[in-house]
Amino acid sequence: MKFISSKINIIRIIKSHISTLRNSKKLNMADLWTFYIIPCAISVFLSLKIEITSGLENLLGVILSIFIGLFLNLLMLLISYVPPANIDKEKKELLLATKKESFYNVSYIILICIIELLLLLISTYAKELGCITNILSSLIYFLSIHIFFSLLMILKRIFALYDNTI
Repeated sequence: MKFISSKINIIRIIKSHISTLRNSKKLNMADLWTFYIIPCAISVFLSLKIEITSGLENLLGVILSIFIGLFLNLLMLLISYVPPANIDKEKKELLLATKKESFYNVSYIILICIIELLLLLISTYAKELGCITNILSSLIYFLSIHIFFSLLMILKRIFALYDNTI
């Protein structure tokens, strides 16, 4: 018996994104450090030193809302991308693999932006709950840093996708 509708099950998005961090079936440790461990360490430090104010919550909310719209448009661009007909088969396969991985990464980052927006909403109403505020702050900082690094990865992949076809 399934407890969640398959229409809103996000596990496949997460698994697909994580598959892009693998090199020949093995998780790339540099990617693990870059996208998860370093942001986690920085977020714990920031949450202990810098309180998330309502002004910062508002700013992050606006930025994330804009990002979600931009990333949805980027998904449409990726879906409509067709490699040029005049390239060799090997290069075409590489471009299609890059397109697929970029699609997974952008879908994942939209999901992460939505989750961070929900955490910001919860944080707005949980100011009086002490330790929960620190946990929420850590999660918000982590996701913000994670989004930043993921955005750099997506930028590099989109650049490679179009740089190889121009």
